[in-house]
Amino acid sequence: MTAPLTILGTGMAGIQLARQVRARDAARPITLITADSGDDYSKPMLSTGFAKGLPPSRLASRDALSLAEGLDAVVRTHTRVTSIDPLTKCLEIGAETLPYGELVLATGAAPVAPFAIPPALASRVFAINDLDDYRVFHAALARLARPARVAIIGSGYIGLEFADVYT
Repeated sequence: MTAPLTILGTGMAGIQLARQVRARDAARPITLITADSGDDYSKPMLSTGFAKGLPPSRLASRDALSLAEGLDAVVRTHTRVTSIDPLTKCLEIGAETLPYGELVLATGAAPVAPFAIPPALASRVFAINDLDDYRVFHAALARLARPARVAIIGSGYIGLEFADVYT
């Protein structure tokens, strides 16, 4: 069996690549590996969903299992690649070695705090970069059971849309 096209990341880039490859080749093995839930969603929905008061369950168009079935691909969720060996064309996932034919890194950006977060505040600081982050943030706000005061750090697209909810 041919080693699969392996895509690290199930964001818009990773999923669109898998869709395009699948449209051109129905038999090619494809594996998607993601550190998060692997749900198929539109990233702008993180902020617009928040503005509309939508729970996380309403933001995903389909879950990872449905995504895998629709693409006829393997989708490995909550999985972190610990190393990549380009000479042997293998990924290390903890103690597991996984061969790949071609490898695409579609991991997106990772937010970085512009300053150190004091430990006493760490449980109240959220970086919202994917649907799993949104789930954690949404649950924290729900636990308050009252309107929240939120400070937004960052003026990227998502940060600005979140800020618009509070103005």
